[in-house]
Amino acid sequence: MTVDDFFAWASLDEAKQVVGLLPFLQGMDDATRAELTRHYPSVAKRIRADRWRSEDHTLLAAHLDVTPTAVVRTMDAWGLHALGRRTADVAEALARRGREWVATFVTTMTARRGLAENGAPLVGLLVDRFDLPLPGEGPHWWGWMALRPLPAPGQRWLERFRLACATPDTFLRCHHTAENLLHMLPTRLEELRAVEPVTDADLLEPLLAVFERGDRPQAQRNALVWLEGLGLIPRLRDHLPRVIAAIPTAGSGFVKLILDHVVAEVPDHHRADLAAALLTRSEKGLRARAAKLLPECAKPPAEPPPPPVTTWAVPGPFTPEPSARFTDPVESQDDLHLVEALTPDPEDPERREWFLTLATRIAHRDGVDHLCSLLAAQSNLLQGFRPSVRDELTRFLAGKRPRLLQPATPEGGGLHLLSDQRSRQIIRAFGTVPCVLSAASHAGFTLTWEEFSRRVAQYRALGVAARPADVAVALGRLDRARCPDDLSPYALPIQGRFRRLHTVLAAWRDATVSEATVRLGEQQHRHEYRSQRIEVTGDEVPGLSLLGLDNDWATPYRADHWFGYQGDVSALTLMPWYCSRPCIHVLRTHSPATTMWALAPLLRVARRFSPVLAFTALAATSTVPATHRDEIAGLLLTAWEQGRLTGDELAAGWRPDWQEVATLQPARIVALLDALTAAGAAPLAWPLLSLVTEHLAAAHPTPTAAARALALLGTVLPAARAAGHPVSLPHTRALAARTGSSQAVRAARALSL
Repeated sequence: MTVDDFFAWASLDEAKQVVGLLPFLQGMDDATRAELTRHYPSVAKRIRADRWRSEDHTLLAAHLDVTPTAVVRTMDAWGLHALGRRTADVAEALARRGREWVATFVTTMTARRGLAENGAPLVGLLVDRFDLPLPGEGPHWWGWMALRPLPAPGQRWLERFRLACATPDTFLRCHHTAENLLHMLPTRLEELRAVEPVTDADLLEPLLAVFERGDRPQAQRNALVWLEGLGLIPRLRDHLPRVIAAIPTAGSGFVKLILDHVVAEVPDHHRADLAAALLTRSEKGLRARAAKLLPECAKPPAEPPPPPVTTWAVPGPFTPEPSARFTDPVESQDDLHLVEALTPDPEDPERREWFLTLATRIAHRDGVDHLCSLLAAQSNLLQGFRPSVRDELTRFLAGKRPRLLQPATPEGGGLHLLSDQRSRQIIRAFGTVPCVLSAASHAGFTLTWEEFSRRVAQYRALGVAARPADVAVALGRLDRARCPDDLSPYALPIQGRFRRLHTVLAAWRDATVSEATVRLGEQQHRHEYRSQRIEVTGDEVPGLSLLGLDNDWATPYRADHWFGYQGDVSALTLMPWYCSRPCIHVLRTHSPATTMWALAPLLRVARRFSPVLAFTALAATSTVPATHRDEIAGLLLTAWEQGRLTGDELAAGWRPDWQEVATLQPARIVALLDALTAAGAAPLAWPLLSLVTEHLAAAHPTPTAAARALALLGTVLPAARAAGHPVSLPHTRALAARTGSSQAVRAARALSL
């Protein structure tokens, strides 16, 4: 059967499914399989043109002798779900390729977050068939928990259970009701233990990680049902150090369980530690019960006062390190090393940037054909890019002309548009331009004027034009304050634009940029979520209109598109000097993991902290657990040491008038400032500490956090005065003058203002 004969046979029903596809594939002769395999690229193109459902495309690819990557490319999350009972047929077809092929397929598929969860049934069948290593922590175990979580012999169940417990929030996917779990778990566990040696410790040790991490509340509630169903509650006393360590981060249900079943039998040498852990809880009911059960909780020991600040050292000028990845490595590496280097990573924007830089240099030095031969050796090349860029790279490798029309807004929202435009324009310029103008020269995606000048000189010597999106990204990575007065050396044409580079640079240098602000915009439709109304204005990138790029980096930005926890942070790190707009994607998050995923890259690369970025860092501090708060403190400390953040810039984030966007929690912010002060960053903490303390001192009634803020202020105040900082704390003075003897009033009086 030829390809044309196959498509003449393949008719689609009303649901766009191929009628009788599976029986046809199972009875397909070797000649037909070889013919379809040999012409698979054109077959795949026709399938997309005919709009086959993805599950049918997967069925076909599974029965052909194509690469693992080719099969994975046919899949999407819904198609994997829609396979249903045909999943076993797909697994059987793939299994005939042999263990090595299947191992590569499993690795490729589980590396893609969008497929790993819904592909868990297929991966599970293949792993069991060949006794392959289980996938590591990640979304695969979300799918396993939803479908096959109950104990069963002969399935390496205990090993799977440990990996599932090690993956955050896996128990959210447990869809069994509590009643069903409590009925089935004891029976299933008994059946498992009749065949395999499984101890209570084997089950309890991984399960405790759910509470130690502080997984989401519903995940912890489901894990508590597993604790009961597996009969592990009496064994908690055997793991007291871990149980006590989990109390500050666990949900209230876990703490109630400890009070009900563990406290009465705690040995004397653990009682003090248990009391200290229980006192960290903010719930009054839990603290009252703990006080009844543990006398040590009734009168908590007084915390020792923090030591006074004795030094007031402000970091000197900081010079970022040159980025080793973006020095020219082409001359000194053979093709094998270049192939390894040409491996983009969807979760590493720097490695993706390196790919574009290195590929451009190789194409310029050795020609486009040599670059294509190197890229052809990459089995997972396209996984490191977003859809529109992947299409551009595919067309380049196939020797086809680029598409004239491109999507107006890529998957994931407007901030990704410029990143995708730049990648596509660079791919089209392979073999034409000597280098990427905007490639980072130093750590943190920054670009020095010296390196930029050298690259522009290369372009001028070859007589080639710059690409508009490449220039736009360069504007977001160059220091505007250091722009030269004489821009004549930058007189370079820009492809498709009548203005030259030096004109764009002059307009960018001389533009007035307003300060960034954030607010809730007007509701545009009835079903619009509150988080979709967050809007950032100001802090635009000047000059983009001259490049014909009036996108969200240059206009008021409203996050109508949500790109979630997909591992792609390219838009967050694209413009280190303009980090206000990406803050929306931090303010819209709903879990600590996604908050830190979006915030950490911003804090690592931001060359200056706008009020919106500082506000975002404080808003995140107000919502994440203590472990993530310490991470934020470390990132702010690094930014301060590198000269990217000052105390006044951090204090500019204290904007109670922006609380409609996100709520600031003074108590948690004081804890952050305490950590910064303890790390020697008192000059960074002082301006914000004085503002927060004044806010707490002015509140009626006085919040509990006021005492801690005043105590911390007392340790920093002498050093701040000695450094010449003016001290004006009218609300704190008024608090000290009040009658009464509360802890906050006593702390205010101790300041001797």
